[in-house]
Order: sequence, then structure tokens, then C-alpha cells
Amino acid sequence: MVEYGVTIDGFVIKPYEVILNEMKVQAKAQFGQEIDLTDTSPLLKFLESTALELFRVWESAESLYYSGYIDTATGTSLDRVVKLIGVIRIPATKATGEVTFTGTNDVTVPVGIRVSTNTGVVFVTTEEGVVAGGSVDIDVEAEEYGDEGNVTATSITTLIDNITGISSISNAAPTTGGEDVESDSELRLRAALSLEGLGKATLAAIEAAVLAIPGVTKVTVTENTTTHSVEVVLKGLTPPDSDVDDAIDDTRAAGIAATWKNPTPITIYIDTTVACTNEPADAATQVENMILAYISGLEIGDDVIYSKLYDIIFNQFSWVDDVTALTLDTITPPVGTSNIVIAYDEEAETDAAKVGVTIT
Repeated sequence: MVEYGVTIDGFVIKPYEVILNEMKVQAKAQFGQEIDLTDTSPLLKFLESTALELFRVWESAESLYYSGYIDTATGTSLDRVVKLIGVIRIPATKATGEVTFTGTNDVTVPVGIRVSTNTGVVFVTTEEGVVAGGSVDIDVEAEEYGDEGNVTATSITTLIDNITGISSISNAAPTTGGEDVESDSELRLRAALSLEGLGKATLAAIEAAVLAIPGVTKVTVTENTTTHSVEVVLKGLTPPDSDVDDAIDDTRAAGIAATWKNPTPITIYIDTTVACTNEPADAATQVENMILAYISGLEIGDDVIYSKLYDIIFNQFSWVDDVTALTLDTITPPVGTSNIVIAYDEEAETDAAKVGVTIT
């Protein structure tokens, strides 16, 4: 006999057909075996409607059951589950940077002036500045939360709120620090690491402790069995930092030396030629952004995989017919057609200036 509800195999939902058949049996027992349950009978239509509503109750019960587990909860339910073990979802952050305003001396640029890239990413000045010597550098913050605010150098060129006496604007360096809200899958992983970290003196425990520090975005922990030491490589904070020191000291094994540092950046240059049909006007930009997203999504120590780059270009866009050329390298112009190996304490990085896309 099939069991429904909470069973040894988890939650088993009762199918609509089973609910309806049970209601038919009950109806015959109540009103007699000869009652009309043909397809057009009003009673059957009533039973079908009721069975459907009961099935939806079963679906709700199933969702409620699985909302109580880290592996299956989503959204707010997941937030509440992981909070029980002291883990809180990392919120989205806004990118920040600096924009140079060029114009007439003594012109004041107030707080709250909006500027943007040509793709519509808006930033707002967070401090007042006065033009001197023909220009002034002013801190800006993205208007919206998320990694979309991490834009390349020289891309902020539009002055939304006009200021008399300002002739041009630009950002000499990329904006940084914008992060999307932590996804469910990322939160589950961090919660799992946190649980592993309850047992101290393991690499997972150190990784979990460091990853829980605000500002840390990526972590890898490596053990040197020859020197009996541990090396932590992280991104987001730079040495020295007492929070990182304390997290490592609190979780490393007694007598085991532990050091930490930032990953060595490995600059990646990429050139590709893409054959297209009926492509949009910004086809090159879309391909470029997809490549940038792949590289930025790599973890510390992740190799740059040639075939994955090819796949994300060829399979992501319906208007791409073929990738006729693809080279990647740590030199420019790139000539390589194989994977780029990244060491455990290195991180691949690139930007729009280092990615060339030709549409044919």
C-alpha cells in the first residue's frame, strides 16, 4: 500500500487521480452504487473541483515540508533555516568609484549629481567637489545594488544632471564593490561550510570562518603537508586585517602555522570572431559581457577553460552561427587555443579593454 505525506522516504504527495478515486468511492458508499458519476454528471464535476483543491493543499503541504531543510528551502524560507545555525544571507552592495569632472575652475559639483555609462548604468556623487586646475575627482556610488555597477574604466561619460561649466566626465579606473544579493545556491554552500566548520581545525572550518567575514567574497584554503602549515587566499579584504587574523586563529589547529594573502591577478586577453545572422546592433557588446561574466565568475585557482568560453559564445545567443576564431592568452595579442592554468593562489581577471569581439 502506498503511503502519502511524511514517510521514511520523505514527503510523498497524494496524486490528484488518487484523491478523485477515493472521493468517488466515498460518494458511492454514501449515496449508493448506482449514482451517476459519468463524465457529464454534476456530481462528478463537483468531485473533480473538490479533488483539485485538495491536491493543491497537498502541494502546499509538500512545499511546507521541504521549506524546513537547507537543501530544499528557497528564498525567505531558506533565510530562516540557515539563521538557526547563525548564517545570514549576504545582501547586495553598490559599486563605488571615482569620476573626474572636467570644466571651468571654481565650478562646484554638488552631492547627488547623476552620471552614467552609455549603457545606462547610473551613478550618484557622494561628495561635493570644486573644479581646480581644470578638473576635480569626486567619489560616486551606483544608484542600484548589484554587480552591474562594476563598470570598466572610461565608461562613465554621460552627465545626466547638467552642470554649467562642466564640459566632460570620465572614470580613470573601474568601479568596484558591487555585488548581487547572495543566491540560494551560494547561501546553501556557505551554510554547509558553516556546519562543517562547527568541527574546528579543518580546512573547511577555516574557509567557513573566513567566508563569513563581511567583505570577503572568495576564499580558498590550502594545506602544505611538507611544512605542516595552512595558507589562506582570499579576495575582498587586504592584509593586515584583524578580523581575518582572528577567524584563522580561532579555527586552525594548535601548532599549525597559518598565513593569508590576496590572490595574484593573472590578466587574460581574449579575441574572438563570431559569425552571425540577424544579430542585434549591440551583438559585440553582448558577447563581450558574456565573456566578462565567465571570467569574473571563476573562483580563486580556477583554470580558464577554452571549451567553456567557446560554448558560452556559441550556445548563449540564437543569432550566433559559428565561432570562427577564438584565442586566449596572458599576453597581447592572444594566440593561445588551449586552457590557461591558474595556480591555487592566483585568480584570472580581465576587462572590456582586453576582450576583442569581431562580428561577421
